[in-house]
Order: sequence, then structure tokens, then C-alpha cells
Amino acid sequence: MPSGFLCSLLGLSCALALLGATLADGEAPETAEKSDASKEEAKPSQAVLDDADFWIGTAPFCKATADDCETFDLKFIREDSTGNGAKCWTGKKVLCQQKQLKSEFVTSSNNELVVAVYNVDELSFSEEHNGQTERTCHIPRALLSKYPDLDVIILVGLFVGGCMQNGQSKPPITMGLMLTNYGFGQASTIVGESTRGITETNGGVVIVSRWPMISTREHVFANYAGLDRFIERGAVYGGINKHGVIYHVVGTQLQSGVDKENIRLEQAKEVANFISELELPSSHPVIISGDFQTDYLSDKPAAEKLFNTMFASTMPAIVSEVRVNVDYQSNDLVEPGKNDQEWRDYALFSNRHLPADQATLETSLFTADKDIRYCTSAVMQPTYVSAGAMTCASDKTTKQLSDHYPIIGRFTFNTNEQSAPMQYRHPTEQPSYTNETSSTN
Repeated sequence: MPSGFLCSLLGLSCALALLGATLADGEAPETAEKSDASKEEAKPSQAVLDDADFWIGTAPFCKATADDCETFDLKFIREDSTGNGAKCWTGKKVLCQQKQLKSEFVTSSNNELVVAVYNVDELSFSEEHNGQTERTCHIPRALLSKYPDLDVIILVGLFVGGCMQNGQSKPPITMGLMLTNYGFGQASTIVGESTRGITETNGGVVIVSRWPMISTREHVFANYAGLDRFIERGAVYGGINKHGVIYHVVGTQLQSGVDKENIRLEQAKEVANFISELELPSSHPVIISGDFQTDYLSDKPAAEKLFNTMFASTMPAIVSEVRVNVDYQSNDLVEPGKNDQEWRDYALFSNRHLPADQATLETSLFTADKDIRYCTSAVMQPTYVSAGAMTCASDKTTKQLSDHYPIIGRFTFNTNEQSAPMQYRHPTEQPSYTNETSSTN
């Protein structure tokens, strides 16, 4: 199992492991023929998912049932009194396995990039019990089944790592592990994880890729206000090689608070400086994405000021029937606020680099394929509590997976003569380029 993604999402300080065509230090990425946009690639093999086994239940008093597998979007295999650990004095443990995706992967041409930006709303249990474990277990299969042509996922609000990490299963099931098993095993670091203090959380933003990630960097904001001083918000960068074409993706989440526009503008300047310091070739496409904490529908001038400050494009056309991605009317996880319906998450291209020939955004009323039940109130319980447990005071049942719907950005670039192909460097080092020209058709 590749270690980089798992280490990133577990918050460990370890090097990013590359899957697929790993590049040796100093070796330029291979040039590949443009792929047929209609070509379908198989789902992750059943053999991979057959190895994705997890035991639920803790000895000596085991209480696991087959229903527990479904709670975390897993398939029940069998029950046992021992499993892969100590023997149960009472009850049973259950063996669960990841489910297959519903759709085959689709690979677009290498001059096209399809990205998802998804705020998964995963807080620590010391802050709130809001179904973060159950919901984030369901997200990987649901997202990749709904959008089988995704190349890159920018996860926002992933402050703990997703899914089961608090002893509910052996081995622990993280979103990183689930996505890796589904074929998305490349990832940046989680911004702020390596710099946070004991009283701080990381910035919750990570870039996940289906294709080799050849470099990653991060920047933690110097400007912040209020409770955000306890969050290492910032921007994270990943250089991605899709069949010989290099894409540069930046993900961020800006300062929260409706009255913090000036702080967000200062952070946008930091994002712009961060991108400038990377010295990315002007002939390469650069995607700027994330949760900008600003509603485009009700405050378009403020949103466009952020775009301009980061040297990003104007808002791409929204081509979906659903035209909001935070919707109090359709999503029961959204708390009533200033507006019932908002567009808060973005995927834009850089105006200082290769412009997109086409750029669109879309979203949908994205949900799980079945009800999810979870605990919503567990006083003085800073760890996971299941719905129905004695320490759970109240619970909720919903199909919603987050208080945001994911947004999908589709970009097409003229990359026929992409100059200065990127060379692989250790993820903590500055990206490096050659002066050669790489034809990508």
C-alpha cells in the first residue's frame, strides 16, 4: 500500500509515495499520446478490494453486527469471535470490505482536466458530533461513482483524516486508504499538518490525484483573525502529470466569517505570492481552487475581488441545472444563515499561465444512496460515539454527505507545445524545470 497518501491523511510526517509511473530524481516525465476521450478504464480490480478488509468490534466485549458494515459503506463478509486480534468474551466481531464503484472510470484527453472541490465538513469530536465518521466513509465511493471522469479531488474541511480512525476498526479506515484502494493514491500533504502546535488543527485542505503527483508544497497563512488563529489555514500545491501534460493545482480555504473580507483579501495575496514563488512556467495550466468563504450569488464583487487578487480567471459558466452548492432548502445539514442558497466553492484557472480554451463548473444535489444514521449529541465525549449508544443523547438520519455539495470544474487547454516539462523532486523541495520542449499530442 503506498505510504504517502496514508501518511498525509493520518497526519504523519513522511514522504509522498508515488503510484504508477514514478519518476526518478531529475528525470523528465514521459510524453504520452493523447488518450481517446471515449476510452473507459476498468474500475479498481476486485483483487484490490478483496484485500481491503477491516474488522469492526473491540475485545473483550464485542458488539459488532453486520449492520455496522453498512453504516460505514462497507460490505459484510463474515463474523468471528477473534478476527485479527484478541478474542471476544461476549459478542462477535465482523469482517467488512470496501464496495465496488458503481461506474467505470472514464479517461478524458490529456489536454482536459476534471477536478472536484469538496468541503466534507469533518470537524474533530471535541468540537461537534455531526456524523463526520459515517459521512466521510460514504464519500469516496459516492463521489467516484457519480463522477467517474475525475482526475483530481481537492478536499476541504478534512481536519482529522476521514472515516474510522478512533479504534472502531482494525486496521483504521481513512479516506486516504479508501481512495487509494479506488485508484486515487496520490496526494499532497494536508496544509498545516507539519506546522501546527498542540492547541491547533491543520488547515484541512489536501489535493488527491488519480495521476502521478510529481511535487507538492504548502503555505500557511500569516494573516488570520478570531478562532481561525487555532487553524493552520493556508494553500497547498500539487504538480500532476496526466499522460505527459503537467497540471499545477492549488487548493485553499480562506478565513471564515461574513465580516472578515479584509482578512480574506490578505490571504488571497498570500496565495498569489505562493504561486509566484513556485515559478511555474507560463506555458503550463494552473488551477486555483477551494472554499473561498464568499458567496458568488449574493456578493459577486467580493468574490471577483478575491479572483483578481489571486490572478485567477473570472467565474466559469455554471452548466448544471443545480446552480448553488450550499443549499438550506435541499440539504438538512446546512444551518440557516445569511442566505438560503449560496455558491461558495470554486475552481478557476490562472490568468498568468496557460489560459483555458474552455472552463465550466457544475454541481448536483449529491447524496448517499441510502440513509445514514449518526449521533449528534454526546456530552463530554471527545471521541466517536455511535447512534444508539448509551452516551449518545440524540441522533439524526439523512442521505446528505456534507453541508456543501461538491463542485466539478472541467477545463480544456491547448497543451500541444507545453514547454519546460517538470522534473520530479522530493515533495519538500522546490519544483524544477528543464528548457526542453515536450509535445503532448
